[in-house]
Amino acid sequence: MLREDRPRAEQHILTEGPWRTHTMGGIGLGISGASPRVRSLLDGWYAPYGSADAPDVRVTLTALPTGSLDGPIPITIRSEACVDGHRYRVRRYDVDGLIDTEAGEASFRHADTRQAFDTLLRSTLSVLLPRRGAALIHAAALGRGGRAFLFPGPSGAGKSTLTRVSGGEPVLTDELAVVGHDGRGFQVYGAPFHGDMEIQPKSDQMPLAAIVFPDRTLPRGVHELRQAERLARLVGTFICYTPEDSALTERLMDLASALASEVPALAVSLGPDQSVWDALPEGFAS
Repeated sequence: MLREDRPRAEQHILTEGPWRTHTMGGIGLGISGASPRVRSLLDGWYAPYGSADAPDVRVTLTALPTGSLDGPIPITIRSEACVDGHRYRVRRYDVDGLIDTEAGEASFRHADTRQAFDTLLRSTLSVLLPRRGAALIHAAALGRGGRAFLFPGPSGAGKSTLTRVSGGEPVLTDELAVVGHDGRGFQVYGAPFHGDMEIQPKSDQMPLAAIVFPDRTLPRGVHELRQAERLARLVGTFICYTPEDSALTERLMDLASALASEVPALAVSLGPDQSVWDALPEGFAS
Protein backbone atom coordinates (compact mmCIF):
# COMPACT_ATOMS: atom_id res chain seq x y z
CA MET A 1 0.00 0.00 0.00
CA LEU A 2 1.23 3.48 -0.81
CA ARG A 3 1.64 5.64 2.28
CA GLU A 4 1.88 9.33 2.96
CA ASP A 5 1.83 11.26 6.21
CA ARG A 6 -1.49 12.89 7.13
CA PRO A 7 -3.26 13.58 10.42
CA ARG A 8 -5.37 10.64 11.56
CA ALA A 9 -8.06 13.07 12.68
CA GLU A 10 -8.69 13.88 9.02
CA GLN A 11 -9.43 10.32 8.07
CA HIS A 12 -12.89 8.88 7.91
CA ILE A 13 -12.09 5.46 9.41
CA LEU A 14 -13.56 2.58 7.41
CA THR A 15 -13.56 -1.15 7.78
CA GLU A 16 -11.33 -2.51 5.03
CA GLY A 17 -12.69 -5.60 3.37
CA PRO A 18 -10.94 -7.85 0.86
CA TRP A 19 -9.83 -6.54 -2.52
CA ARG A 20 -12.79 -6.22 -4.88
CA THR A 21 -11.67 -6.47 -8.51
CA HIS A 22 -13.43 -4.52 -11.24
CA THR A 23 -12.03 -4.83 -14.77
CA MET A 24 -12.28 -1.84 -17.10
CA GLY A 25 -10.65 -1.77 -20.51
CA GLY A 26 -8.83 -4.99 -19.72
CA ILE A 27 -7.28 -3.65 -16.50
CA GLY A 28 -8.32 -5.19 -13.18
CA LEU A 29 -8.57 -2.63 -10.39
CA GLY A 30 -8.61 -4.20 -6.93
CA ILE A 31 -10.39 -1.79 -4.58
CA SER A 32 -10.04 -1.86 -0.80
CA GLY A 33 -11.13 0.49 1.95
CA ALA A 34 -14.29 1.53 0.11
CA SER A 35 -16.89 3.48 2.06
CA PRO A 36 -20.48 2.21 2.26
CA ARG A 37 -21.38 4.68 -0.51
CA VAL A 38 -18.63 3.40 -2.80
CA ARG A 39 -19.43 -0.22 -1.98
CA SER A 40 -23.01 0.53 -3.03
CA LEU A 41 -21.70 1.93 -6.33
CA LEU A 42 -19.52 -1.14 -6.88
CA ASP A 43 -22.52 -3.40 -6.27
CA GLY A 44 -24.77 -1.26 -8.46
CA TRP A 45 -23.53 1.08 -11.19
CA TYR A 46 -20.13 -0.62 -11.58
CA ALA A 47 -21.40 -4.18 -11.07
CA PRO A 48 -21.00 -5.21 -14.76
CA TYR A 49 -17.23 -4.81 -14.35
CA GLY A 50 -16.92 -7.09 -11.32
CA SER A 51 -14.40 -9.91 -11.73
CA ALA A 52 -13.10 -12.89 -9.76
CA ASP A 53 -9.60 -12.39 -11.20
CA ALA A 54 -6.64 -11.10 -9.21
CA PRO A 55 -6.22 -7.33 -9.68
CA ASP A 56 -3.55 -5.81 -11.90
CA VAL A 57 -3.47 -2.71 -9.68
CA ARG A 58 -4.40 -2.45 -6.01
CA VAL A 59 -6.32 0.73 -5.18
CA THR A 60 -6.63 1.72 -1.51
CA LEU A 61 -9.29 4.30 -0.62
CA THR A 62 -9.78 6.64 2.32
CA ALA A 63 -13.09 8.51 2.13
CA LEU A 64 -13.22 12.01 3.62
CA PRO A 65 -16.17 14.24 4.45
CA THR A 66 -17.21 16.28 1.41
CA GLY A 67 -15.23 19.50 1.13
CA SER A 68 -12.50 18.45 3.60
CA LEU A 69 -9.62 18.50 1.12
CA ASP A 70 -7.46 21.62 1.10
CA GLY A 71 -5.65 23.40 -1.70
CA PRO A 72 -6.58 24.93 -5.07
CA ILE A 73 -9.72 23.92 -6.90
CA PRO A 74 -8.72 23.39 -10.54
CA ILE A 75 -11.37 23.10 -13.19
CA THR A 76 -9.65 20.02 -14.60
CA ILE A 77 -7.85 17.13 -12.96
CA ARG A 78 -4.09 17.54 -12.68
CA SER A 79 -1.81 14.52 -12.54
CA GLU A 80 1.88 15.21 -12.01
CA ALA A 81 4.45 12.66 -13.21
CA CYS A 82 7.28 12.20 -10.73
CA VAL A 83 10.92 12.29 -11.78
CA ASP A 84 11.22 8.49 -11.81
CA GLY A 85 8.59 8.31 -14.54
CA HIS A 86 6.10 5.91 -13.00
CA ARG A 87 4.55 7.70 -10.02
CA TYR A 88 1.71 10.13 -10.53
CA ARG A 89 0.16 12.54 -8.05
CA VAL A 90 -3.51 13.19 -8.70
CA ARG A 91 -5.08 16.33 -7.29
CA ARG A 92 -8.47 17.87 -7.53
CA TYR A 93 -10.64 19.64 -4.98
CA ASP A 94 -12.28 16.32 -4.07
CA VAL A 95 -9.44 13.83 -4.79
CA ASP A 96 -5.84 13.53 -3.60
CA GLY A 97 -3.94 10.42 -4.61
CA LEU A 98 -0.79 8.70 -5.73
CA ILE A 99 -0.48 6.10 -8.51
CA ASP A 100 2.61 3.91 -8.84
CA THR A 101 2.38 2.09 -12.17
CA GLU A 102 5.55 0.07 -11.56
CA ALA A 103 4.42 -1.27 -8.18
CA GLY A 104 0.83 -1.74 -9.36
CA GLU A 105 -0.52 0.31 -6.45
CA ALA A 106 -2.58 3.42 -5.96
CA SER A 107 -3.80 5.25 -2.87
CA PHE A 108 -6.49 7.94 -2.77
CA ARG A 109 -8.11 10.25 -0.25
CA HIS A 110 -11.41 11.37 -1.73
CA ALA A 111 -14.65 13.08 -0.91
CA ASP A 112 -17.32 10.45 -0.32
CA THR A 113 -19.24 11.18 -3.52
CA ARG A 114 -19.88 9.36 -6.78
CA GLN A 115 -18.23 12.22 -8.68
CA ALA A 116 -14.99 11.91 -6.71
CA PHE A 117 -14.89 8.13 -7.09
CA ASP A 118 -15.53 8.49 -10.82
CA THR A 119 -12.66 11.02 -10.99
CA LEU A 120 -10.12 8.77 -9.30
CA LEU A 121 -11.08 5.88 -11.60
CA ARG A 122 -10.64 8.05 -14.71
CA SER A 123 -7.31 9.34 -13.42
CA THR A 124 -6.01 5.85 -12.74
CA LEU A 125 -7.09 4.47 -16.11
CA SER A 126 -5.66 7.50 -17.94
CA VAL A 127 -2.10 6.57 -16.89
CA LEU A 128 -2.51 2.77 -16.98
CA LEU A 129 -4.24 2.27 -20.33
CA PRO A 130 -1.52 3.78 -22.58
CA ARG A 131 0.92 1.23 -21.14
CA ARG A 132 -1.39 -1.46 -22.51
CA GLY A 133 -1.77 0.13 -25.94
CA ALA A 134 -5.17 1.63 -25.09
CA ALA A 135 -6.70 4.99 -24.16
CA LEU A 136 -9.74 6.74 -22.79
CA ILE A 137 -11.36 8.73 -25.59
CA HIS A 138 -14.12 11.36 -25.51
CA ALA A 139 -16.51 9.39 -27.69
CA ALA A 140 -19.87 7.72 -27.90
CA ALA A 141 -19.76 4.08 -28.98
CA LEU A 142 -22.62 2.14 -30.52
CA GLY A 143 -22.78 -1.53 -31.45
CA ARG A 144 -24.18 -2.72 -34.74
CA GLY A 145 -23.99 -6.23 -36.11
CA GLY A 146 -21.50 -7.28 -33.45
CA ARG A 147 -19.06 -4.44 -34.28
CA ALA A 148 -18.46 -1.10 -32.59
CA PHE A 149 -18.76 2.32 -34.21
CA LEU A 150 -16.90 5.13 -32.47
CA PHE A 151 -18.17 8.73 -32.49
CA PRO A 152 -15.42 10.94 -31.01
CA GLY A 153 -15.85 14.58 -30.17
CA PRO A 154 -15.56 17.16 -27.38
CA SER A 155 -18.47 18.06 -25.11
CA GLY A 156 -21.20 19.68 -27.17
CA ALA A 157 -20.27 17.93 -30.41
CA GLY A 158 -23.55 16.02 -30.41
CA LYS A 159 -22.48 12.59 -29.10
CA SER A 160 -25.40 12.19 -26.71
CA THR A 161 -27.91 13.46 -29.27
CA LEU A 162 -26.54 11.06 -31.89
CA THR A 163 -26.73 8.22 -29.38
CA ARG A 164 -30.28 9.08 -28.36
CA VAL A 165 -31.71 9.11 -31.90
CA SER A 166 -29.63 6.31 -33.44
CA GLY A 167 -29.70 3.48 -30.92
CA GLY A 168 -27.44 0.48 -31.15
CA GLU A 169 -26.78 -3.12 -30.17
CA PRO A 170 -25.86 -2.01 -27.52
CA VAL A 171 -25.04 1.58 -26.66
CA LEU A 172 -21.62 1.11 -25.06
CA THR A 173 -21.23 4.72 -23.89
CA ASP A 174 -22.33 8.26 -24.74
CA GLU A 175 -19.25 10.04 -23.34
CA LEU A 176 -16.02 8.07 -22.70
CA ALA A 177 -14.90 4.88 -24.43
CA VAL A 178 -11.84 2.69 -23.99
CA VAL A 179 -10.12 1.85 -27.28
CA GLY A 180 -7.15 -0.48 -27.60
CA HIS A 181 -5.43 -3.03 -29.81
CA ASP A 182 -5.55 -6.68 -28.77
CA GLY A 183 -2.99 -7.94 -31.30
CA ARG A 184 -5.64 -8.77 -33.89
CA GLY A 185 -7.26 -5.40 -34.30
CA PHE A 186 -8.73 -2.42 -32.49
CA GLN A 187 -11.34 -3.11 -29.83
CA VAL A 188 -13.84 -0.85 -28.10
CA TYR A 189 -14.70 -1.52 -24.47
CA GLY A 190 -17.75 -0.22 -22.67
CA ALA A 191 -16.91 2.25 -19.89
CA PRO A 192 -18.96 3.36 -16.86
CA PHE A 193 -18.45 7.09 -17.47
CA HIS A 194 -21.56 8.72 -18.93
CA GLY A 195 -22.46 12.10 -20.38
CA ASP A 196 -25.95 13.56 -20.64
CA MET A 197 -27.53 10.11 -20.72
CA GLU A 198 -27.21 7.79 -17.74
CA ILE A 199 -26.71 4.73 -19.92
CA GLN A 200 -26.50 1.56 -17.85
CA PRO A 201 -22.82 0.55 -17.98
CA LYS A 202 -21.87 -2.42 -20.13
CA SER A 203 -18.60 -4.31 -20.07
CA ASP A 204 -18.98 -5.48 -23.68
CA GLN A 205 -15.95 -5.65 -25.95
CA MET A 206 -16.42 -5.29 -29.71
CA PRO A 207 -14.09 -4.97 -32.70
CA LEU A 208 -13.91 -1.41 -34.01
CA ALA A 209 -15.50 -1.12 -37.46
CA ALA A 210 -15.28 2.62 -38.15
CA ILE A 211 -14.83 6.09 -36.69
CA VAL A 212 -17.46 8.75 -37.38
CA PHE A 213 -16.89 12.31 -36.16
CA PRO A 214 -20.13 14.19 -35.39
CA ASP A 215 -19.57 17.80 -36.47
CA ARG A 216 -22.37 20.34 -36.34
CA THR A 217 -20.18 23.02 -37.97
CA LEU A 218 -20.12 21.19 -41.32
CA PRO A 219 -22.86 21.29 -43.97
CA ARG A 220 -25.42 18.54 -43.46
CA GLY A 221 -24.27 15.22 -44.82
CA VAL A 222 -21.21 12.95 -44.85
CA HIS A 223 -17.69 14.25 -45.41
CA GLU A 224 -14.54 12.38 -46.39
CA LEU A 225 -11.45 13.07 -44.25
CA ARG A 226 -7.81 12.89 -45.16
CA GLN A 227 -5.58 10.92 -42.80
CA ALA A 228 -4.03 14.09 -41.37
CA GLU A 229 -7.52 15.43 -40.60
CA ARG A 230 -8.50 12.17 -38.90
CA LEU A 231 -5.37 12.31 -36.74
CA ALA A 232 -5.89 15.95 -35.74
CA ARG A 233 -9.48 15.25 -34.72
CA LEU A 234 -8.57 12.11 -32.80
CA VAL A 235 -5.73 13.69 -30.82
CA GLY A 236 -8.11 16.32 -29.47
CA THR A 237 -10.39 13.64 -27.99
CA PHE A 238 -7.79 11.54 -26.15
CA ILE A 239 -7.87 11.85 -22.36
CA CYS A 240 -4.43 12.92 -21.13
CA TYR A 241 -4.01 14.68 -17.79
CA THR A 242 -0.21 14.46 -17.94
CA PRO A 243 0.99 16.30 -21.07
CA GLU A 244 4.40 16.78 -19.43
CA ASP A 245 4.94 13.00 -19.46
CA SER A 246 6.61 12.58 -22.85
CA ALA A 247 6.63 8.75 -22.77
CA LEU A 248 2.90 8.56 -22.05
CA THR A 249 1.98 11.18 -24.67
CA GLU A 250 4.14 9.38 -27.22
CA ARG A 251 2.19 6.18 -26.60
CA LEU A 252 -1.06 8.05 -27.11
CA MET A 253 0.21 9.64 -30.33
CA ASP A 254 1.24 6.22 -31.63
CA LEU A 255 -2.23 4.88 -30.88
CA ALA A 256 -3.93 7.87 -32.52
CA SER A 257 -1.72 7.53 -35.62
CA ALA A 258 -2.54 3.84 -35.94
CA LEU A 259 -6.27 4.51 -35.59
CA ALA A 260 -6.12 7.29 -38.21
CA SER A 261 -4.32 5.09 -40.71
CA GLU A 262 -5.99 1.71 -40.14
CA VAL A 263 -9.65 2.43 -39.35
CA PRO A 264 -12.16 3.89 -41.87
CA ALA A 265 -13.29 7.37 -40.80
CA LEU A 266 -15.80 10.00 -41.85
CA ALA A 267 -17.28 13.23 -40.50
CA VAL A 268 -21.05 13.62 -40.41
CA SER A 269 -23.50 16.44 -39.76
CA LEU A 270 -26.98 15.12 -39.03
CA GLY A 271 -30.37 16.67 -39.51
CA PRO A 272 -32.87 16.95 -36.63
CA ASP A 273 -33.63 13.49 -35.21
CA GLN A 274 -31.75 11.86 -38.10
CA SER A 275 -30.22 8.48 -37.33
CA VAL A 276 -26.54 8.23 -38.15
CA TRP A 277 -27.21 4.84 -39.76
CA ASP A 278 -29.45 6.55 -42.33
CA ALA A 279 -26.82 9.21 -43.02
CA LEU A 280 -23.83 6.92 -43.61
CA PRO A 281 -22.99 5.66 -47.11
CA GLU A 282 -24.62 2.39 -48.14
CA GLY A 283 -22.63 -0.56 -46.88
CA PHE A 284 -20.50 1.53 -44.49
CA ALA A 285 -22.27 0.26 -41.36
CA SER A 286 -23.46 -3.12 -42.63
